[in-house]
Amino acid sequence: MELPRTEPDYNAISKMVDEEFVCKHTHKTIRKKLAADGAISIWHQCDRCGHKVGIAIKKATLTPAQVEALPVWNTKLESGFYAQKKKRFDEAFAADKKRCADVWQRAYEQYLQTPEWKRKRQLAMLRAQGICEGCREVEATDVHHYSYDDVGHEFIFQLVALCRKCHERLHGRIPGVVSSQPQTPV
Repeated sequence: MELPRTEPDYNAISKMVDEEFVCKHTHKTIRKKLAADGAISIWHQCDRCGHKVGIAIKKATLTPAQVEALPVWNTKLESGFYAQKKKRFDEAFAADKKRCADVWQRAYEQYLQTPEWKRKRQLAMLRAQGICEGCREVEATDVHHYSYDDVGHEFIFQLVALCRKCHERLHGRIPGVVSSQPQTPV
């Protein structure tokens, strides 16, 4: 059985956010931009994304008083725009990550009902002789995947027979007991 992806499609989310943040530069302000050497250039700056719009405006078309009165280039517009874009990407990525985990979990639960899984589970229990391979003290009731990477195509050696307490400990679900294993969808 093939289980769905557990990770969102980074490129698709990036493309979606890029499309949401296309700027048509409908509102712009003429501003003076100061170079490191003190030179002044004059541009239209988009009030939404902070980018230069069009070509530079010739200073000769303005009086010195008009140039002096122009607002200075707003560097915060562009950084703010990209911060909003990054926030939107992070939100979309997190939402899709949760969706992928939910879809994977449902597929995994369905897999656990298949004859294929039941046979593999039985073989892992037979290997352990019905005794927990974690504590070797009580009856094994659960079969744990060492890794979820191969679910649906796992080898029997990737499975371990455990009692409920050892299984919960392995997943870090017992208060005060921290699992050294990274948390994976269960």
